[in-house]
Amino acid sequence: MSGRRSSLSFSSSPDSEPRLSGEGRRSVDLQLNGHSEQNGVDASGDQVQRLERELNRAREEKETLATQYRNLLAKLTQMRTSLGNKLQQDAVSSVH
Repeated sequence: MSGRRSSLSFSSSPDSEPRLSGEGRRSVDLQLNGHSEQNGVDASGDQVQRLERELNRAREEKETLATQYRNLLAKLTQMRTSLGNKLQQDAVSSVH
C-alpha cells in the first residue's frame, strides 16, 4: 500500500500550547472528522479516543517539562545571584 505520509511538526514554548503545523494539522483534522486519509475509510470512535488520549498524554508531558524548565531556571538564577554576591564580597574584602 502506498499511502502518503505526512510529517508532524510542533511549535511551542514553555508558556504556550503545542501547535501542529501545515500538513500534520490537516491529517489530524481529517482523522478527527471521521476520515482516514490513508485508506479512505471512516475512522472509528476508537481512533478518535486514541488520538484524544495521545493528545492528553502529550499535554501532560508538556506541562511536566515546562515545570522542570521553570524549576531549573529558578535554580540557575539563584546560583547566579549567590555567586555574584560572593564575588562582590570578595572584591570588597580584598580592597580593605
